[in-house]
Amino acid sequence: MGTGIPDLNGAMPDLEFWLELKVVKTVSFKTEGLWRPNQVAWQTKRCRSTPDRVWNVVSYPEGQTVRLYRGDKVFDLNRGIDAMPDFETHLPPNWAAMLDFIGRKNGKA
Repeated sequence: MGTGIPDLNGAMPDLEFWLELKVVKTVSFKTEGLWRPNQVAWQTKRCRSTPDRVWNVVSYPEGQTVRLYRGDKVFDLNRGIDAMPDFETHLPPNWAAMLDFIGRKNGKA
């Protein structure tokens, strides 16, 4: 998508959130360099005021895994520093459970 626009803008009653979608294409789960500098900057700025509304969905097809990370972890992830996922599911992803998790983090579920 364009500069400064997350891949998905989601909405639940009284909750707006943003998802950045990434795919790890290496055999090992390496996230270094997945995000452009402006994506890291946007997430870092947005997380200062709404930390549980910015998320990164990282698919790892080789490992049959999809991981959800809060936006405030993007700086480390982009540098290749391992971070604990906030939510993890296997392929095919359980999108309902992931959205429920985001809602609970924001007190909406």
